[in-house]
Amino acid sequence: RDQELAEVNGQLADLQGLFDEVNNQLQSECGRIERLQGAVAMCSKQTKELESLQTMLEESHSMLAQLRETLEQERAERLRVAGLLEHEQQRTQLLLDVLKHFKEKLQGLTPQMLLSRLGVTDSKALLGGIGS
Repeated sequence: RDQELAEVNGQLADLQGLFDEVNNQLQSECGRIERLQGAVAMCSKQTKELESLQTMLEESHSMLAQLRETLEQERAERLRVAGLLEHEQQRTQLLLDVLKHFKEKLQGLTPQMLLSRLGVTDSKALLGGIGS
C-alpha cells in the first residue's frame, strides 16, 4: 500500500509538473493575447484617426475647388471691368479732346462775336426771347 501511495504521489508530482508547465504556457499565451489586443486597439484608433484625416482632406479639396472657381470668376470679372475702364478712359479722353478743340475755337471770341457768327444781330432781342 505504501508503494501504491508512493506511485500515486509520483504520478501526482508528474501531473503537478505538467499542470505547472501548462499554467506557465497559459500565462505566456495570455500575455501574448493582451499584447495583441493592445495592438488591435491601437490599430483601431489609428484607423479612426486616418478616416478623420481623410474626411478633412476631402473637405480641404472641396474648399480648394470652390476657392479656385471663385478666383476664376474674380479674374474674369477683373478682366471685364478692366475692359470697361479702358473704354471709359478712351471715351473721357475723346470728350476732353473735343472740349479742348472747342475751347481753342472759342478762345478770344467775345459773346458778341459768337452771336454775330450765328447770325444774330440784336442780342437784346435774343435775350428777351429767352426771358419770356
